Amino acid sequence: ENRTIPKKKPRVASKDTTKPKSQKQTKKRQQGDGAALPTLSEVDHMKLPDIRAALKELGIPSSGLKVDVSRRLKEAITARRDDGAAKVHDDDDDEKDDATVK
Repeated sequence: ENRTIPKKKPRVASKDTTKPKSQKQTKKRQQGDGAALPTLSEVDHMKLPDIRAALKELGIPSSGLKVDVSRRLKEAITARRDDGAAKVHDDDDDEKDDATVK
């Protein structure tokens, strides 16, 4: 007897094979002004490779556990935000000094 064995149908991916949302958001930020950092709440939802990529862009070591790496990124974000706020306040002080000299 010559029986033919039915061929199995190839599996079709049922999941969306596009990049995860966090990578899309990172790309959008990079396309903007290039200096935009994720917010602290965004860091909580980022995947480890995305966190490491953000740290590498900032020149910060990116090795270690996700907990440690995300903490480093949050500290960097907070420090940069504080530096930006300090610069704004320093500029305000310079304007006040100029006004009193005149």
